[in-house]
Amino acid sequence: MAVPAAVGSTVATRMLYSSRSFEEVIYRDELDHLVSNTTHLEVVYTLTRVQPPGWKGYHRRIDTEAQARGRTFLDMRGVRVLQISAGA
Repeated sequence: MAVPAAVGSTVATRMLYSSRSFEEVIYRDELDHLVSNTTHLEVVYTLTRVQPPGWKGYHRRIDTEAQARGRTFLDMRGVRVLQISAGA
């Protein structure tokens, strides 16, 4: 899996990742490893059906509002925003 921020780019990247549950996040271990080894990548998870106890993250699909927040973040910080949806 090639994520631009993880392969030598200096462009900051924020990935909005939607999944039904934390257990269903594809490449979660790999993404966590990439995040822990770079300052240019941030992964924001949104869990649409099941959230673990104490979950403080998003709990909805990547909809118009979430996309608008991503664009606002992009405009404010010059950060590339990737959107990933897994599951139905």
